[in-house]
Amino acid sequence: MFHRGAPGSSDLSARERAAVLDSLAKRVVYYDLDLRIRWASRAAGESVGRAPGQLIDRRCHEVWGHDTSQCTSCPLVKALEQGEPQEGDVVGSDEATWRIAANAVKDARGDIIGVVEIAVRLPDVKRVETALRVTREQLELITKDADLGLWEWNVQTGQAVFNDRWVQMLGYSRDKIEAHVNAWVQLLHPQDKDAVMAALHDHLAGRTPAIEIEYRMRAQSGQWKWVRARAKVVTRDKQGKPLGITGSHLDITELKHLRQQRDRLFKRSLDMVCVVDSDGNFRQINPAWPEALGWTEEELLSMPWFDLVLPADRAKTIAAEERLKGVKSGVRFENRYRCKDGTYRWLLWNSYPLPDEDQTFSIVRDITEQKQAQDSVREAEQRLQMLLDTSGDLLVTQTLDGRYLSYHGPARFGLEPRDLIGKTPFDFFPADEARRITDQIDEVRLSGERVTRENRATWHGETQWFCDEMTPVRDRDGHITGVIKLRRNITQRKKVELDLMRHQSALDTLVQIDQMTDMPVARLTDFVLKEGVKLTASAFGFIDVVTEADDGMCASYVSTAQTAEKDGAPKEPAKSFITQAGIHAEAVRQGAPVIVNDYAASCADAGVAPADHGSLKRFLSVPLLDEGKVIAVVTVADKTDAYTDADAHILMLLVDALWRRAKRARGRADVVGSQQRL
Repeated sequence: MFHRGAPGSSDLSARERAAVLDSLAKRVVYYDLDLRIRWASRAAGESVGRAPGQLIDRRCHEVWGHDTSQCTSCPLVKALEQGEPQEGDVVGSDEATWRIAANAVKDARGDIIGVVEIAVRLPDVKRVETALRVTREQLELITKDADLGLWEWNVQTGQAVFNDRWVQMLGYSRDKIEAHVNAWVQLLHPQDKDAVMAALHDHLAGRTPAIEIEYRMRAQSGQWKWVRARAKVVTRDKQGKPLGITGSHLDITELKHLRQQRDRLFKRSLDMVCVVDSDGNFRQINPAWPEALGWTEEELLSMPWFDLVLPADRAKTIAAEERLKGVKSGVRFENRYRCKDGTYRWLLWNSYPLPDEDQTFSIVRDITEQKQAQDSVREAEQRLQMLLDTSGDLLVTQTLDGRYLSYHGPARFGLEPRDLIGKTPFDFFPADEARRITDQIDEVRLSGERVTRENRATWHGETQWFCDEMTPVRDRDGHITGVIKLRRNITQRKKVELDLMRHQSALDTLVQIDQMTDMPVARLTDFVLKEGVKLTASAFGFIDVVTEADDGMCASYVSTAQTAEKDGAPKEPAKSFITQAGIHAEAVRQGAPVIVNDYAASCADAGVAPADHGSLKRFLSVPLLDEGKVIAVVTVADKTDAYTDADAHILMLLVDALWRRAKRARGRADVVGSQQRL
C-alpha cells in the first residue's frame, strides 16, 4: 500500500527521503565538516557488512580506507575545500575500486555544512589490473628474446598497455600511441578490420579458446605491416564476463612476402611443390602433384604423405626426416612414390624446415625418366664391358695430361680399372711407355684429328702389341679437352704376321742353302746357325755334335753364332757327357725339339746345366737325326719373348736342309773317292 502525500504537496517527510535513498544500489553517505558520518544508506552499510546505524560518527577512512588518516586526494576533502562537485576513483580496503561523486551541502546562507558521497563500485578493476600486471611481467620474461610486441587491455575501461617492441614494430614513438584500445583499432587495415573484430568478439563471448589471426597494421611510414596476433582473456568476473585480455604481435611482413613468392612458385612451378605439417599431412600442394601421380588434390590432402612411399624406401626417407630436424639449409633425398594406378615414380625431394610454422616446405622433381636413362646407360655400359672383356679390347677416356677419366675393358698388366681412374700413365708404366702415351695425346691435340698407331708394350717381361685409335673430345666451344682411346690387342695378329715373315725368310734361306753346292759343309753349318739365330730372334746359337765314347755318349760344341756378346754362350769347344748335361741333353734323350722358356726353374727340376753354358734365360733345341740316331743338336737361346712351336718348325727346316746338303756332299765325296780308286 503506497502512501500518497497531500494533494499538491511537493514536500517529503524525513522518513520518505530515507526510504528513497535506501532504495538506491549506490552507496550514499552524508558527512559533517569533520568527515564524520551523520547518515548512511542501506547499501553503504552492506558494503562493509554492517547496519547503517553502526557507521554513525565514524570517519570515512575508518570504514572504507587503508590508512589511519584521511587521504588528501579524496573527492570528499576536495568538495569541502572547493565547494564544487568532485569525482574520482578510490581503492578501498577490500581492494575494490569505487568511483566517488562528492557534493558539498550548503545552508540557506550558502555556508558549507557537510558533504554527500554517492559511490559506485567498479567491477573488479583492481583485480583485473593486478592480473594484467602479473601476466605482463611473465610475458616480458618469456618473450624477452622472441622479438614479440606485447599488449594488454582492460575490457571494462578500454585502457591498454603496449610494450616498447609493439610500438617500435610499427615505427612509432610512445607518445604517438594512446594508451587505449582505440589506438590499436585505428591502425587496423580496412580490409582486415571486420575479420579481426569478429575473431575478437567470438573470443570475448567464450566461443573460442584463444585468438590467433594474421592482419595488417599501418606503420608510421604509411606502409602496412603484417602481424601475427595471439591473445587470450586472462580474467573474467563471476558471471563469466571478460575483464582483462593480453596478447602478442609478431612482425611477419617478410614471412608474408616469402609466402607470396612461395604461392607464385606453387602456381607456376613445373615441379611438384608442397607444404607438410608436423603431423605428416599435406597442407598445400600445387597442380603438378595430381598431374604427375594421378591422385586428385582432395585425395592427396586427405592422406599422410608418407603412406605413398615405397616400403623399401621408407627407412632412408625416415633418416632424411631426422636430418631435417637439425639443419636450416635443407635436405636432399630420393624415394619412389606410388601413383593412383599402382605404379611408382622416382621423386627427388629438396625439403626445407619452416620452424615458425612447424611445417616443411618441399620442391619435388619427378626423375623417373632420368633414372630410366641412367639404368639404360648402366646396362649399355655393362654390355660394352662384357663385349670388351670378350674381345679383349679397351676403351678409355683421358684428359690432355693423360689422366684417366674412364676405363672399360679387361684388366691390363695386373691393374684393375678402378686402379687407373684419376691417375696418369706415369703412375703405373715405365717412363718410356708413359711418355709414348702422352706424346700420342699431344699428337691428337695438335692435329685435331683421329690418330691411329700400333704400339708394343712390355710389362713385367710380357710383351704385347696394340692398335690405338684416338679420337679428340671437344667441349661446347669446340676446344679439345681430352681423347677417347680404343685399344685393340693385336698381339696374336702381330705374331702371325711375324711368323709369316719368318717363314718367308726361312724359305728364302732354304733356297739359298740348296744353291750353295760348292760351299764347304763347315761354312754352310755356320751360315745355317746364324740364319737360325736371326729367324728365331735369338741372342745366340750353338751346335753340339753327339758321339759315342768308351765312357758313354758325349756332346761336343763345334760352332756358335751370336748377335752380341752373351754370358750364356759357350766360350770355347768343350765336351760333356749326356748323363751330366741336365736339361740341355733333353733333346738327345727325347729325339725331338725341346723348348725351355724358364731356364732357372727347368734346371732346378731337371738337373744342372753344363758349366760352360753360363746363365741362360730360355732356349730352343732341335735334334739332327740320321737313321733314327741323334748325331747333333742345334740350339738357339735367349730370345726376348718366349719360344714357340713356330720357332721350332723354322729351326727344324734349316737343320733338315743342312743335313740333306751335308749328305749330298758326302755322297759326292764317296763317288770321287771311288773314281780315284778305279
